[in-house]
Amino acid sequence: MWQWAIAIPASHSPIFDKTGNRCGIAQRGDVWFLAGSTGAKVTRTCSVPAGVRLFVPIVNTFCFPDAAFSESFCVTDTDDFIESFQLGTAQLTVDGTPVTITDVRDETDFNFAVDANGIFGAKPGIYRATIARGLWGIVGPLAPGAHTVSMRRRDRCLLCRSTTA
Repeated sequence: MWQWAIAIPASHSPIFDKTGNRCGIAQRGDVWFLAGSTGAKVTRTCSVPAGVRLFVPIVNTFCFPDAAFSESFCVTDTDDFIESFQLGTAQLTVDGTPVTITDVRDETDFNFAVDANGIFGAKPGIYRATIARGLWGIVGPLAPGAHTVSMRRRDRCLLCRSTTA
């Protein structure tokens, strides 16, 4: 997911999209990422093809060692951040029905490129992330029609709407 999100210039990123118009950028196949936000409440309308499942981040993060962060700091910081979301403080629903959330933790290194319009203020370059972790859910495939996918973290609700063709 992070490779998908970071590969898209910030000026076109679905993460910063306030309407849902960018939800299909660089998506393909039978699983799409439903972009989260950087913490702000957002409501989006997104059309996805029939038969597509959505991989939904409730909260997630990753870390890459650099001059400021060691590999061990990355692991500790990432784990501490995700573990700060106690049971019941993160939830995912589709049309009001709860969806199971899974804690996904991966220490497989992955490389990613940041271009001149870099996301999250990173300088252009090639980076190596050493850990990614998040609370995720898989939704669908949904029946054709309008559906409400709601992600709630702590006391903030991040609401996204999707419509399958």
